[in-house]
Amino acid sequence: VGAAAPARASAGTAAVGGGAAGANAGVVESSAAAEGDLASAGAAGEVTALPGAGDSTEAAGSAEAAGVAGQAPAAPEAPSRNAIDVVTSAQGVRAKTGEVLDLEVRQDADGRVEVLAREPGGGEEWRPLPVDPELLADLDEADPWADLLGRVGVDPGPPRQLVVSERIGQREVQLGPSQSAVLLTLYRYSPRRFFIAGMELSTQRLLNLALFEGSLPPALEAELDEHPAPAMVFDLIVSALTLDDGGEGLAIR
Repeated sequence: VGAAAPARASAGTAAVGGGAAGANAGVVESSAAAEGDLASAGAAGEVTALPGAGDSTEAAGSAEAAGVAGQAPAAPEAPSRNAIDVVTSAQGVRAKTGEVLDLEVRQDADGRVEVLAREPGGGEEWRPLPVDPELLADLDEADPWADLLGRVGVDPGPPRQLVVSERIGQREVQLGPSQSAVLLTLYRYSPRRFFIAGMELSTQRLLNLALFEGSLPPALEAELDEHPAPAMVFDLIVSALTLDDGGEGLAIR
């Protein structure tokens, strides 16, 4: 808008100039008495009523309005880094994928959440990882930030990267050899990294198992590659699980 002000001033000058030109033409075509009337009108400030003057001024104003209306809307400003608050942090966390990490969760004024992680002692430090809103909605309502920290891990890649696990299934299943009822939740960190959280319903015993590349039977790996959909992955891994009544818990057979 500031740039349009000089253009308006120029247009106003042109309008006055056009009025003067019209006045000169009137002198040629009119009598001396008409010339005197014109001069009086100019002295009285009525020059803007001369033929062509008002039209020029109006056109300039319309052009200015059109220029302002045609301006692209200003892009929204990115949130200031100063507006980001640390909502929780933890040092020396043993991730479900085996790494020890220093973790920090930040949230900006718009509710966007990101995770920062580094390996202690000068190890690898990852770029901030944005957390998808759908994943945030999947967190434990009672303590979402603790749940989020517990789901951070590393996908070995390549490239090696920080991830938050995907919960791909949860339901009650029967596990042998005693066909005990177990409530199982399966989390996926990569095509070869999973974490199983379970609870034996009859005893309330917690049953956890981490699965890594190389710990899965080759036949199961091939089936997981062929059927990557979450429902199929859940069924395939459950079909390979067994529950040891001797106290060792879950195992892949």
